[in-house]
Amino acid sequence: MSWLEAEKFALKAKLVELTADDALIFLPGLNNSLKWPRQQLPPSLKAGDEFWLQIVSAETRELAQASLRRDILSELMR
Repeated sequence: MSWLEAEKFALKAKLVELTADDALIFLPGLNNSLKWPRQQLPPSLKAGDEFWLQIVSAETRELAQASLRRDILSELMR
């Protein structure tokens, strides 16, 4: 079973940037960045903070999968 198929998992993450709606986070273990809904992150996080990004629901797991697929496709199309 891959990490994307797990019921609940966490990834080490680093907050890169915050906007009004989204956060840009870097996932060192995957060497990848993705946008994440800001309201799903602790409000105390600041740019540069490291934290564990917990993926616990099908909705957030699908968001992570879709973002990673977009990143992979954009890399392949370069």
